[in-house]
Amino acid sequence: LAVAAEFPQAIHQGCYFHYNQCINRRILSLGLSTTYAEDDEIRSCCRKLMGLCLLPLQEVENQFYNLRASLDSRLKQELRQLFLYFQNHWMIDVPLQMWNFHDTTHRTSNFCEAFYSRLNRRVQRSHSNIWSFINCLIGEECRFQHLYSQINAGTQQLPKANRDFK
Repeated sequence: LAVAAEFPQAIHQGCYFHYNQCINRRILSLGLSTTYAEDDEIRSCCRKLMGLCLLPLQEVENQFYNLRASLDSRLKQELRQLFLYFQNHWMIDVPLQMWNFHDTTHRTSNFCEAFYSRLNRRVQRSHSNIWSFINCLIGEECRFQHLYSQINAGTQQLPKANRDFK
């Protein structure tokens, strides 16, 4: 990963939501969505596969193989392609540390997505010029300095007003 090479001290972590979304999309692409919806054993096995990321890092690989070994012949046949995908992609291609969320504070990237959503709304134009973008970043920096000062002073943020849509 180029980012890891450039920022070696940073923690490089995936997102729990996107991890599960990838597995769900693979279930759909393999034509297992009807079986997943109707067969409790298939659904349970798929959910266990999705839940591997919540186990302690040192247990993930062993539990993956235990899960696969515990399947009866019918389930092994029906889920063969899903397990091959998981093994080749998640167990080999993607480092376990990237998708293991056992000891993480933030399991999703919602806070990042919220920041970028706010930034996009503030820029306000699809093809904004560099100066308006810089002004937007300066405004965001001021906002974060203000929030940081409030937190250090022990003051609480005002709760967001509830909007009543009719």
